[in-house]
Amino acid sequence: MKLGIHLSIEHSIIQLPILCKTYKLDCFQFFTKSPRRWSEKLIDDETANAFKQNISLYNINPENAFIHCSYLINPANPTSQTYNELETEFENAYKLGIYNLVLHPGSCKDPDCLQKVTQTIKPILSQFSNTTLLLENTTRIGKNLQDLKILKEKIGENVFFCIDTCHLFATGYNLDVEELDNILDINNIKLWHLNDSKAPFGSNLDRHEKLGKGLIGFENIKTFLRSKKLKNASFILETPGTNKTRFKEVELLRKFL
Repeated sequence: MKLGIHLSIEHSIIQLPILCKTYKLDCFQFFTKSPRRWSEKLIDDETANAFKQNISLYNINPENAFIHCSYLINPANPTSQTYNELETEFENAYKLGIYNLVLHPGSCKDPDCLQKVTQTIKPILSQFSNTTLLLENTTRIGKNLQDLKILKEKIGENVFFCIDTCHLFATGYNLDVEELDNILDINNIKLWHLNDSKAPFGSNLDRHEKLGKGLIGFENIKTFLRSKKLKNASFILETPGTNKTRFKEVELLRKFL
């Protein structure tokens, strides 16, 4: 099992591999830019090269790094801005030598939502054959896990899943590995977001909480993580706080696993 955190960029993206080693993480996730602001900004070559040098210097396998796409991207309601922003995310990942991209499938009220998501993603993904796209379950598209399965079938083989435990709980799913395996096939889940939930079960509210401080509870989280089917899984904490506080949660988990 690999445990890591979402690393906030304190000064520069170049520092992230250093922080990964400083906090003794098995894996890490990051944004390449502000996730709440439109910014079709490509990372410059100097920064990208320095980042890759640090990845190599600190002996980090790029497969253990994940980029989370902007929250503003809504593949189900595409605009030219959506296409440009998503393409920028892919291009930045390529420049950094990171090939795992996490994306929220978005939201819409039309009956053809999944087809719209497919039409948005497929032509961009086809340009980046080395990139793995991880569609995340959310409280919108993906709250029914069958939708993620359908999207994988529609878009293609480079699509896998990122499953968030807070989102599962909020959309009425128990942390049941067997159920998830039956619906999605556990081998298709390439990343887990490990978060407790402030919001009640089935509330459809996305409210992350520190592990053991929310309504899922630490005992349920420990039981979930001890499943034999998760022994090789990668987990990223996106809990409230800072890099340091999330690292302390990782340390606590390691004592029980």
